[in-house]
Amino acid sequence: MNHHQHCYSGYEIYNGRPIFYGLGNFCFENIANASKSWHEGYMVELVFGESNPHFMLIPFVQCKDSPMVSLKKESYYNEQIALLNDIINDKECLTNELKAYYNMNKQSIADIFEPFTNRYARWAQRRGLLPYFLSTQHKIMLQNYILCESHRDKLKYFFEE
Repeated sequence: MNHHQHCYSGYEIYNGRPIFYGLGNFCFENIANASKSWHEGYMVELVFGESNPHFMLIPFVQCKDSPMVSLKKESYYNEQIALLNDIINDKECLTNELKAYYNMNKQSIADIFEPFTNRYARWAQRRGLLPYFLSTQHKIMLQNYILCESHRDKLKYFFEE
């Protein structure tokens, strides 16, 4: 099971065994401007027996309006999961989707290297009017981008492009 991204993804069956590529956040703080997928996810019920294991997806919405998890009907994500599974099973499509995602995030990746988040402060820093420095919080964020494989892949793409 892969799990880091803060949104759910699809799954595939490989050698008769399921691989789930992201379950989403389970109980993660309410982010006011987060995308819909930030609050949605699914649990997986795996049943092991004498034959091949089977599973059931249990969709939920979490921490959208309050710090709780609410179950949804099983059909809630069926169409979206089917679309994600189609992408996962088509290597060219998956590569194109990944590149589109990385390209959409280029500016946010560039911004992590700038210690100033205010545009006026950045303007002054770029002109030598403010010193360059990294706060402890910024260093921790950079460390996460370097040590976390998912974030590091975005960094590698950013620098390769």
